[in-house]
Amino acid sequence: MTIAAPTPSRRVERRANALRRVGPVTYLVASLVVAVLFLPSALRPPPEQTNDSSALNPNARADQQGEILQSVRQASGGGAGAAQGGEGVAPVETTTTTTPPAAGPDAKGRCFGNPRRQTQSVYSAPCAAAFSGNNGGATGHNVFPNEVRLGLWHSVGAPSAGRVADAPPAGGSETAVNRTFRVLMAHFNQRYQTYGRHVALYGLSGKDTIQDQQAEAVKADTDGIFGAYYLWQGFCEEFVRRGNVMMCNPLGHEVYTNPKNRPGMFSFMMDRTQAMGYGAEWVCKRLLGRNAKYAGAALKGDPRQIGIIAERHAKGGIAPSVFTNLLKQECGGTLVDAVELDAEQAPDQAAKAIAKFSSEGITTIIMETVLYNTLYLMNQAEALNYQPEWVQFSANGLDFNVIGRTFPPNQAIHTFGLSAWEIPRLYPESECYQAYRSIDPANEPDGGACGNFWHPLVMLMNGIQEAGPKLNQASFDAALSRLGRRYPPEPWAIGGGYGPDDYTYMDNISELWWDPNAAPPEGKGAYRWTRGGARYKRGEFDGDDSQLFTKGVVNPGGPES
Repeated sequence: MTIAAPTPSRRVERRANALRRVGPVTYLVASLVVAVLFLPSALRPPPEQTNDSSALNPNARADQQGEILQSVRQASGGGAGAAQGGEGVAPVETTTTTTPPAAGPDAKGRCFGNPRRQTQSVYSAPCAAAFSGNNGGATGHNVFPNEVRLGLWHSVGAPSAGRVADAPPAGGSETAVNRTFRVLMAHFNQRYQTYGRHVALYGLSGKDTIQDQQAEAVKADTDGIFGAYYLWQGFCEEFVRRGNVMMCNPLGHEVYTNPKNRPGMFSFMMDRTQAMGYGAEWVCKRLLGRNAKYAGAALKGDPRQIGIIAERHAKGGIAPSVFTNLLKQECGGTLVDAVELDAEQAPDQAAKAIAKFSSEGITTIIMETVLYNTLYLMNQAEALNYQPEWVQFSANGLDFNVIGRTFPPNQAIHTFGLSAWEIPRLYPESECYQAYRSIDPANEPDGGACGNFWHPLVMLMNGIQEAGPKLNQASFDAALSRLGRRYPPEPWAIGGGYGPDDYTYMDNISELWWDPNAAPPEGKGAYRWTRGGARYKRGEFDGDDSQLFTKGVVNPGGPES
């Protein structure tokens, strides 16, 4: 039954107000975190800067300033070696798939790391050779001879709708968000091999209904945009159907493998089916058949009884039956109950679900919900003096410190699970921050822009470079798969990649638990990552749960609790 979503409760509003007071050190624009429409993407702090990033030192020497200024000029004019000019011409359709030119001098004069990468990012494509000559012109739908356009929208940190300017406005009225995208655009054009095409960024508009999302995709396509990052499924599928490429929000595995979405549909984040698969393995090995030792006093020590609450609606979500089926396949496990909410704000349904779970003696609740519904669930549990174990599998930002601090304290202390993101680092140590400062050392990038867009933009740039001069939907799709999987040695980094039947990047995961007394620099209360933040591939979990609520780090190399 669909229930109209009323105004959030005063308690939810108080928590939203508390988020508005979070200082800039969280750099994720926490003031908007409750306003996000689905909270699925990277509200997570950006990753730490890798050790081989001296080329992006924000305190560049005087002899490097000329190089930085030249990079900005090149980006404004279409990248190193790009043809000059204005708007592109109408493209010609093609499905040609090509391999980048043979190895030669580095495309932009220097590369990073071993094996060598095109940029400082641990997620970057390999170092590309220099290119000169004819790039083939308009080699695919919305691919122009001298330009390729990328559209961007997230509910936090997105650029203003329209083309991102190549230069600051004359009156100095540029917002921090727009400045950030202008500078990052210069960075990407400076560092990546784009085969004579300037990469231009465009802000898109967020839409609620599937019909409006599809209309926005039509508009983006009409505007000549070739690649995009967007939150909602309606936009993503329509945009791909029109011959373009997507970094979408995490959806069920079947969405990415659906023939209508191939080629072209990808995500940086782990798809929800894959995340539930990790969850099923972990539940089978570390939770099932044991007592609920992490629940509140009334339930602690009882035989564990597990239920799941998930949601599905116009903006996304996944059915709880996906997890119940995976659990049965993994170890023959079963749940006591499963509930599906049909709105992103469903307080009445959430209240009924909690009352039902409490009456059934459920000790452990798996949350596959957005922040709104998570708060409704926890607040209702608090009202009933019901303190179950709360479990999440890297869903909708529930594994982020800034989100955990909004949970009712008596419920948060029973929260644990899995995260596919990086362990948080200080903002100035992040890849995005240092990439920005390599171009504009006098300013700082906007936190929401960096936190939500850096990883999808790196993936889009990887595909453009690896596809070679003959860029189109098919060559981009093949390029990302050709890059394979990588598992960086940096302790904070995500391992993963793309390949057959795998169109989302994240391919390993960590275990964590909430510690209200942990005090990282940005605020009190944080998740602790067990075993120093060790990451697991499928099949690698054992049955040892001994570090939950006993040991863990809040950042790589930090002290354990």
